[in-house]
Amino acid sequence: AEFDIKRISQNSSWPGHANCIAVNLRANVDLLGSQGASFTISGLTGVNVRSQTSVRLIDDLGNDMATWFQQASWKQGIGELALRLRADVTLAAGQELNFTFCVVNSHIAQQSPTILVEANGGAVIAPSPMDKAEGEMAPMRIDAARMSVADIGQTSPWPGANNHILVTLVPNFDDIDGLLTLGGFPQPFLQSSFS
Repeated sequence: AEFDIKRISQNSSWPGHANCIAVNLRANVDLLGSQGASFTISGLTGVNVRSQTSVRLIDDLGNDMATWFQQASWKQGIGELALRLRADVTLAAGQELNFTFCVVNSHIAQQSPTILVEANGGAVIAPSPMDKAEGEMAPMRIDAARMSVADIGQTSPWPGANNHILVTLVPNFDDIDGLLTLGGFPQPFLQSSFS
């Protein structure tokens, strides 16, 4: 028994941002809710969400998947999503299951970790690595905090003319606490007035 499709991806690698994780699973055996079928996805480190017994799962159309799952819980310390099918639900062999859940990325940069999926209850599917999207969509890849846009310009290059320095900064993170310092300006500029 195995998952012949076990894909996982994310929609944000920015530190401290909301991040929705998309999962696509297909088993080659029936998984029966009446036999206590459950799934576990582990290795989702770098999440800034407390452990909880109720995680909202949505389908591709944004509909709640409560009709599929009796329970969806999150264990923060080990980065584990545990799902149990409702007793009246069967995930038939060859039937795809697609769902999304949202988390908040940590502020600490990391590469995408190894993420495992397994199933228990009735049929047993041993833990195996999931097929991860690449690049910024690799699940739980978190980029280092940086300015995604950092531009500077001026309104006049002429000596003695009024000159406004124009700065555009766009961070890839939400929390900006403290002071932002711009440096490297020549001494005559520093003697000018700021407005």
